[in-house]
Amino acid sequence: MRLAFLAGVGADTADARGWRVRLAAVARPLMTTRGLLSLVALLVLVSWGQSWIKSVKKWKVKNAPVTWYGPYEFMALDFLHNFQAANFWAKGHDPYREDFKDPIARKLCYPPVVVLCFAWCALFSVKKAIAVWTIALAALAAMGAVAAWRSRQSLGLAPVPLLAAVAAIVTSAPVDFAMERGNYDLLLVPLVLAMAWGLRRTGWRADAVIGAALGLAVCLKVYPGLLVFPLLFLRRYRAVGLTAAAGVVFLAFQFQNLPIFVQNLRDLAAITDEKFHNFSVLPATHSITFAWAPLWRDTRFAFLTKIPGGIAAVGIVGSLLLWVGFYVRRCPNPRNVLVPFLLWTAAAATFVPRVSNDYNLFFLPMAALAVWDRRDSVLLHVVLGLTCVWVQPLAFGISPSVMLGLKVVSLVAVAACLVRRIKEQSAEPGVPSVVISHTAVVSLPRPSPTTECCHVE
Repeated sequence: MRLAFLAGVGADTADARGWRVRLAAVARPLMTTRGLLSLVALLVLVSWGQSWIKSVKKWKVKNAPVTWYGPYEFMALDFLHNFQAANFWAKGHDPYREDFKDPIARKLCYPPVVVLCFAWCALFSVKKAIAVWTIALAALAAMGAVAAWRSRQSLGLAPVPLLAAVAAIVTSAPVDFAMERGNYDLLLVPLVLAMAWGLRRTGWRADAVIGAALGLAVCLKVYPGLLVFPLLFLRRYRAVGLTAAAGVVFLAFQFQNLPIFVQNLRDLAAITDEKFHNFSVLPATHSITFAWAPLWRDTRFAFLTKIPGGIAAVGIVGSLLLWVGFYVRRCPNPRNVLVPFLLWTAAAATFVPRVSNDYNLFFLPMAALAVWDRRDSVLLHVVLGLTCVWVQPLAFGISPSVMLGLKVVSLVAVAACLVRRIKEQSAEPGVPSVVISHTAVVSLPRPSPTTECCHVE
């Protein structure tokens, strides 16, 4: 009896010891910096998800009063524009020529292919459609975060927990703004990633994927047209031609409504005229074209207002793009920098249109996540640290002009990080060959440690 008792006590002790070992095995990873960061990110994501569930139920963003981008009185304003138009079209009406009951009486200012993309709305009620669309936008933002995180890994940068990367992107102000308005710019994320997939391969199939993705992106939003320059830098000329062909095909859908769409777009641009906004820079926009004159007026640099805003925007963005593109073109192994290069180019393109709200600026934090590393200079760390002012959604009472300046400086800083990553790929030893176009694979010599970049014609 006593032996049985002692055996039972011994078994209980062994079980307790086993549980302690298992608990220690689970807790040990959480005691590291990465583990704690992952735990915090998980808690942030849970809180963020609960907040959006409540917002969708109430049809209004829960934390609207404390955000700097100025939410509307009800959420999904831009989504309701497309929801109403798509349902009106599904019932056999023409939303371009008839009143489709937009919530604030706007004309349909998107091309016909966009209406087709929202045809699924006819299957849901308004509230259910908003819920589905909000979840879809969050998933698209998470997709971009994962792609940037994977690019970071392939570049050999300092490790960042996946949960932290996703939390940083989906809770950022541009994504928060996009989900609040229900705008569809996040649909461009899978198209940009499809372009990166095609650029890593050769042949007609890869070029067709690139052309279809970019052609559709340009039809959905105009600014992705600037993504044709990465194709030129990477010598994918056939993909450029297929992009033009795909764009013609997508625009052919209800081509008779294209002139009305263009006129509606002009009317929208007229509404955002500087006089309408009292000659001021708007807090939730980052269009250099629109903000150029109000930015310098009544300052010692007022002479800069003589330069048209469009010319200034093209000059600034174009010079940055040529700078980064120069190194990409000369890089013998650009495979690992394709995703951040495309994300950064898409972000740069959003600074050019006259109407450009901050819900399309999510490309910039995604690109920063992919290329910002601890080995960058102190100056870059300071500048990119200041991006927290506009990347996070809480209001700090900073003037719109300063906010715009921080966004432009962030674009330049991310470009500098990207150039450094490209140089590192160029100097990476042991690369036997690289595909430089769809027509040639050139063997490359092993670069010397002092070689900054290899140029292949």
